[in-house]
Amino acid sequence: MAKSKDHVRSGQNRGRRVSRGRSLKPLVVFAVEGATERVYINALITHRYGNRIAPFFAETRDKSSLTNLVSEIERKMQRDGGAAEGAWIVCDTDANACHREQLEKWLLQSERHRVAISHPCIEYWFVLHFKVTARSLDAQHVVKELDKEWLGGKSYKKGASIPPDLINATENAIKRVRTRRQSLDSGADVWNSPQWTDMPELVEWLDDLDPQSSARTLDSGNVS
Repeated sequence: MAKSKDHVRSGQNRGRRVSRGRSLKPLVVFAVEGATERVYINALITHRYGNRIAPFFAETRDKSSLTNLVSEIERKMQRDGGAAEGAWIVCDTDANACHREQLEKWLLQSERHRVAISHPCIEYWFVLHFKVTARSLDAQHVVKELDKEWLGGKSYKKGASIPPDLINATENAIKRVRTRRQSLDSGADVWNSPQWTDMPELVEWLDDLDPQSSARTLDSGNVS
């Protein structure tokens, strides 16, 4: 899993990126489940990292299964990933539990291979940018809950653009995920918890990769 300051999912906490010249943007290969994940990653790269990181996306169809994501990211890495700092699969749990073995094999192939999974969906991660906790436990109701909090009085739509204000609230969401994990039993993860997201590990990994990264700290008094 992702290299994490909390070491929550230690199976992925392996290795560090290879140093590269400051004149080139670090390259990261992604295989994402759908348009929402792609739009979010692009917004994150733009608004948090000032486009100082170059994302390359594998050619995946919308609502791709974990099997398809593994196959496509392998193909993308073989074709364009020689200089990549890492390869990330970003998806929801959906019906992917049956593909866990294939995912684990892929993760063990290289220290560059990583995954960020959300349960029940990535919108759970979005909700935590606005609220201390999310009430909903299934994807359909999480989306409805997010819709009530969406910025600018507009309705949330999957695959629509992500506003900068959401990205600016990333530190709040990270802290709320950590607080949530502290309340879970030892050994809890995305496959056995009613709510979970690995997105903080992805963000922290990208923070470390950012050529102009600076310490991002959050005054606890700013989180409600």
